[in-house]
Amino acid sequence: MEIATEIPQLPEIPDVEAQDPYVLSPAEESELLAGHPWSRFAVLGDSIAKGMGDPTEGYVTATLAGRVAAALARERNGVTYANLARHRAKAADIRDSQLGPALELEPDLVAMIGGGNDVLAEEFDIAPVRAAIDDIVVALTDAGATVVTYETVDFPRAFPDPAFEEFNRRLMDLYAATRVIARERGTVHVDIYREPWAAERYCFSADLQHPTMRAQALAASATIRALGEHLRKDGR
Repeated sequence: MEIATEIPQLPEIPDVEAQDPYVLSPAEESELLAGHPWSRFAVLGDSIAKGMGDPTEGYVTATLAGRVAAALARERNGVTYANLARHRAKAADIRDSQLGPALELEPDLVAMIGGGNDVLAEEFDIAPVRAAIDDIVVALTDAGATVVTYETVDFPRAFPDPAFEEFNRRLMDLYAATRVIARERGTVHVDIYREPWAAERYCFSADLQHPTMRAQALAASATIRALGEHLRKDGR
């Protein structure tokens, strides 16, 4: 399996991105992550976790995971990063093909985004999807990792067209299941769905399946805020 491992060296931030009120500056990221304990960051999931999406003028072309990895590395020497996510992976695929290699890396911080391709499948049953996500989270937390889970963008509000009614219902089932797992397993949960920008159409690439680079920047900032809150709760 080819694994993306290079921590991105982000270029100078363009003025448009720097002025976005929802995107953290490097200084703000550093304040939130100062003294963080993580040195081995891994990412599991589907094409959203992998970082697919359209570029956005005025924003650095960098993925959610890559941005988080870069922010972690600025605050601690020796941080490693491995992105095992794969295009079109379903929840069971993530469990069956990515979890084992991830555990071999002995990560202490893992971000996982999955279930979206199950929602897109012809047949959908939330029960096995929920079980697969729970299996992943339990295995990682039992191994000592801090796990980050996600509810992603607000597609139902962005696209209220009746043609998407079934998709939106499935998506809400996925979010609800992930939220329950997060609560029961104690993950760092990033609820992008409730962010004020989450229903804006600029978040969606032309295929309506992947976030734009602006949305990746916004999601990375939401992740770093959640990690910062987690650190404060731990008294760091």
